[in-house]
Amino acid sequence: MNDKIIYSEKKNQEKKSIIVVVSILLIILIIVIGFLISNSNKSIIKRSLSQIEKKTNYYAKIVNENTLNKDKYKLEGTITPDVKIDSQDTLNTGFNVDKLNDTSINYVVNQNNKDLSVSYDVLINNESKGIVEAILKDEITYLNLGNSWSKVNQENMMNKEDLEYLKGVILKSLSNNIDSDLYSSKKEAITIDGEEINAKKVSVTLKDNDLCKVVNQLVKDLNEDKKASNILEDNNIDLKDVKFNKEDFEGFEVVYSTYKKSTYGKYVAFNLSLSDDNNEINITYKSDKNDELEINTNDLKMIVNVQKEDDSFTAKLNVNDQEVATLEYSIKELKENLSLSIYFDLYNIDMSVANEYKKQGNNYNLNGNANVLVKYDNHSVLDISLENKGTLTNKVDDIEKPKNADESFDITSLTDFLNPIMNEYLVD
Repeated sequence: MNDKIIYSEKKNQEKKSIIVVVSILLIILIIVIGFLISNSNKSIIKRSLSQIEKKTNYYAKIVNENTLNKDKYKLEGTITPDVKIDSQDTLNTGFNVDKLNDTSINYVVNQNNKDLSVSYDVLINNESKGIVEAILKDEITYLNLGNSWSKVNQENMMNKEDLEYLKGVILKSLSNNIDSDLYSSKKEAITIDGEEINAKKVSVTLKDNDLCKVVNQLVKDLNEDKKASNILEDNNIDLKDVKFNKEDFEGFEVVYSTYKKSTYGKYVAFNLSLSDDNNEINITYKSDKNDELEINTNDLKMIVNVQKEDDSFTAKLNVNDQEVATLEYSIKELKENLSLSIYFDLYNIDMSVANEYKKQGNNYNLNGNANVLVKYDNHSVLDISLENKGTLTNKVDDIEKPKNADESFDITSLTDFLNPIMNEYLVD
């Protein structure tokens, strides 16, 4: 009896061990299958779009970085120019240099979490010639040119949440309606950061009938999704009667490709090619340590190379094998610097902006300088320097929504405001 009991317990223990082993194998199998599915051609293409967004977030983050990391502040200051124009006024500006140099602009900026207000007062010989006020509140911009407030952005303008929702509808439609046989993959050599690698290239190709079918289904999905339809309608986009014929896409081809370092490696390049019987545009974005954007058309080859660091970047623009511009930007501690050089034909344009904050007790003093130098045939023809002196404090004025603001801004109001000021600077 005891032997039987012992034998039974042994069998039960073996059975439990087998169940545990089988369970582990099933879990591993599920993970492997899930991993393979997530790395299918369709999934790779879909996820590559979000990868582009993540890689380009670097630029938005570094440029939008608040030098003082403050959500609340008040900045008051004065901008004064120093303008020099060559005696012949080579650029035919027609400006009265003395009036320009007698100008100053007093400004006030209030930042209160998400809300912002600014005002600029233009003075010539200390006499006010016009005040501009603006308020950004609840994603609506209000503008006052001295008479009354008007809305520049309407409440129903497309916001970030609406864009995200539309993007989701579009991606789902494309994923559901592009047949699997339109995807392909292969190994292909590509140069990244000066090094040639053998990457996995995954592509989706749409042309003629397939392109027509996918586009029509996308329009249908946007119309049938109530929220998407309302967003489009609020932004004056009407797709209700839009329908394409096969002939509309005859000869057209769209190819989107993405490159990965390996099957399960990271994304390093993205390519979009659009062509018909006569024209082709090819856009390639490479991004690993540094970035490169290349745009090719029938008669244009443009390349932007960007060298990236944590708090700075340098970009060079090359057009048809000729370097034409260099942009440098850095932000470190309490200093911000930007420079741009443009060179074409006999012209050379150099622009620079430098801002530095110095702590004084609980406040900060701003010392800023901006310069634009234009040379023609190596001779200076225009030199503009702007000095920006200001004080930043934590005492923020209340930002109130203007009462009785007009529903829309009339562009003629801006013309009426600017013309008298501009006439002050023209040579009689």
